[in-house]
Amino acid sequence: MQIKPRVVFSGVLIHLSFLFAGCVSVVYRGEAKRIARASGLNSEYIAVNSFPLATWSRFIAPVTSIRVYIEGDGFAWRSRQHPSDDPTPHQPTGLRLTAADPQANVLYLARPCQFIATPFPGVCEEK
Repeated sequence: MQIKPRVVFSGVLIHLSFLFAGCVSVVYRGEAKRIARASGLNSEYIAVNSFPLATWSRFIAPVTSIRVYIEGDGFAWRSRQHPSDDPTPHQPTGLRLTAADPQANVLYLARPCQFIATPFPGVCEEK
């Protein structure tokens, strides 16, 4: 029995697509770090009721007011019936707005489990 080259080529393409799909969320987290670094935002990860939150901020003393940005849902759902494995937004609009804000004191809050490195904590797992 001989395997046709077209079948082999298709199999290779399918395997490569799975390989690269696993790296996509790493790209989004890297892009977020680049956006934040370019605008002088400092990152911090905090746990709120055991949910991990990524934050970026810029504070210059004296802090008299703070402008707060909260990220949207991001990539919360793969389809209408299936939640995403990684809710990190593909286009971090809230972070881009924070980075572009000329105000001295700004705070960006990601949604729970966004921008968190894998493996995800148990609270971020699909239920």
